[in-house]
Parts: sequence; C-alpha cells; structure tokens
Amino acid sequence: MCDICALRRISTIFIHSYKISMFVEPFLNHLPLNKLIRKMALATAMRHIHYEDENSRYITIGCVEKVLCMLACWVDDPNGDSFKSHLVRIPDYLWVAEDGMKMQHQLNASEIGIKVQLRICRMLLLGFWDSTVGYWLCYSSFISQPVTSLQKLWKLLKLVMTSLEIHRYSECLVQRYIECTASAIHALVLFKKLYPKHGINEIAKSIRNATRYLEHKQMPDGSRYGNWGICFNYGTWFALRGLVAAGKTYDTSESVRLATHFLLKTQLDNGGWGESYLSCPSKVSVPLEGNKSNLVQSSWALMGLILAGQVQRDPSPLHHAAKLLINSQLESGDFPQVVWVVSHPKFICNRICSEWSYMQELAGVVMKNAMLHFALYRITFPVGALTEYRRAIDEMLKTNSSQD
Repeated sequence: MCDICALRRISTIFIHSYKISMFVEPFLNHLPLNKLIRKMALATAMRHIHYEDENSRYITIGCVEKVLCMLACWVDDPNGDSFKSHLVRIPDYLWVAEDGMKMQHQLNASEIGIKVQLRICRMLLLGFWDSTVGYWLCYSSFISQPVTSLQKLWKLLKLVMTSLEIHRYSECLVQRYIECTASAIHALVLFKKLYPKHGINEIAKSIRNATRYLEHKQMPDGSRYGNWGICFNYGTWFALRGLVAAGKTYDTSESVRLATHFLLKTQLDNGGWGESYLSCPSKVSVPLEGNKSNLVQSSWALMGLILAGQVQRDPSPLHHAAKLLINSQLESGDFPQVVWVVSHPKFICNRICSEWSYMQELAGVVMKNAMLHFALYRITFPVGALTEYRRAIDEMLKTNSSQD
C-alpha cells in the first residue's frame, strides 16, 4: 500500500511537469531563444553531467541520477565514450534479493557506512551518510585512496564545517536534514579527540552552531522530523546522537530530556516502536496500523534512549525493547524483512511464505513520499542496538559493583 501511494504522488508530479514542458518546449525552440538560451543551457548542463560522471567513474550518486545522466549522454552522443562508460557500470547497481531484482540506491552507501561503523569502532569518515557531502566522504573512503594524513582529514572536515556555516540560515543541505547536522557534529568531535590541538576555534564554532540548530528544530512533543528514515524516531535518534556528542546530557539539556520523554511515551506494550510511512508527508507522527512494532524503528529508539542515559535512571524500557529484538530473530540468524507483494505468488520463496506473519514495514524514505527498502537495515540496526544495549548494561553493572 505504501509504495503504491508514493508512486501515485510521484506520478502526479511528473504529469504536472510534463504539462508545463508541453508549453515551454515549443516556446524555447523558436529563434532567438533557441540559439541564445536553450543551446547555452543544454551545453552547461552537459558539462555538469560529464563532470559528475567522470568524478564518480560513471556511478553517480544514486540510481535515479545514474539513469538520467546515462540518458543525457545517449541523447548527446549515442556512440560516444560517455554513454559506453555508463553501460559498463549498470551491473554495479543490480542485485537479486529474496523477492526479485533490485536496483541499489546510492549503491547502498548509507548501509555500507553503518555496517563498517559497527565493525571498526566508529571510524571518523564513515560517521556521516545520506547527504551530498556525507556521501562523497563515504564514497572516497571506498572508491578512492584512503585518507591517511592529518592534512587530508582536515581538508575534508573543513568541507563539513563550511557546509554547516553556509547553510545555517538557508533551506539547503543542513537546514533540511537533521541527520546530516548531527552526524557532522559527531565527526567533528571524533576528529577533536584524535587531534585536540588542531582547528580548536573553528571546530568549536561549528559544533556550537550545529547544536543550536538541532535544538531549534525540535518539535513541541520532543521529537525531530527524519528525512531519510520513517520518521520521528529516526530524526530523534540522530539528534540525540549529535547532542550527546556535543556534550549535552539528560541533566543539563532540556532538549535531551524532551527527546527522551517522547521516546518513552511512544513505546508500545510489546517493548517496540512502530511508525507509519504516513508520518513523512503529513509531518505528524502516525503509528502503524494495529499498533504493530517495527524492528528497525525500535532499534533507532533503543539507541536513542541509551544515548540519553536511560540506563542510569530506569533500564526497564531498555530491557523490554531488547527482549523484543532478541525474540524476533529468526532461526536462520536473520531478522524479519520487508516483502513486496507481487501479483504472482510463485515469485515469493517458501522461506518467506513460512515467515509471512513476521514481515516488517518499510523504514526508508526520500523526499517525504518515495519509500525505500534498505535490505541491510533489518540486520545492522537490531544488531547495532543490541550491541549498544549490552555495552550500556555492562557499564551499569560495573559501576554498581564498584560502588558496593
């Protein structure tokens, strides 16, 4: 249902765009507009497209842009090297999942970033994703040569700080995305720990401005709107991650307290959290039908509460959430996943049919209406949340034993 509604909204946008082009195209094709404006504009657009293609080695930043850039190169020169180079990279986007062929979104850069974070103890560059700046930093660490020197690290961090400053008062990158701001804070704090004497004033200013932005974007109920995940649990978790990295705590920050109360208030009786895709376009938190829980969203909320220090005050909500995640794991070791309902049941394998009652709702979104399925989310987030839970409980037990 959710993917159908999203497609309808996107189709409406394309229909209106097509109607506008029906009027604008004939107008621009007449002289002198054709020669003075249209040809110059198309030449400029193609320069940008070629620049993007060459920089990314014809992968581009995502599956949508990949198709559009490839089509533009074909129109420009069907026999050219640019179009042929695009064709070679198409297999990099395609993979076969349990329920059929998939086309990867941003080559799953965000999923790769999360997975590597869990494995290599929160490396600096992989601390931010799902943004133009964050994607290229993540992309450079995988595709280009690794960043090994202080000078190169500082150059990349300057890019992040410049984005924080430029877009502080504009409806652009950081202003729109709480996730990017919080992740940038986290990256800057990690850099400061590695190199405490480098860029002290610049880093402090950027963290201060970004923290102020996160506090300003809080909803009256304590939540934050998430732009790349469904929806308010995602934004709230990211905001807590940034605020705590900046030194805010439950005791010292009203913003952290409100966010904690929001997560506790929305926890379901089974210990989890569940939010409908309808929250994204409406910007109002809408629970899943039947008060069902979603394991990925529950993992976000659990990690948010751990960051806010809930284990020191009352760990019972954490125990309840962790129990749900543990009991939801399948015999194969996997976790329940999203299954797209197709018209031919034969495309759904027997294993999925046997586990139909455990299926999950979508957790990813882009531009408020396009719902996304990130296949690795069902594993990385529950495992990551349980890891943080185990660490927090161990620290609590050590503290209690030392006090005794």
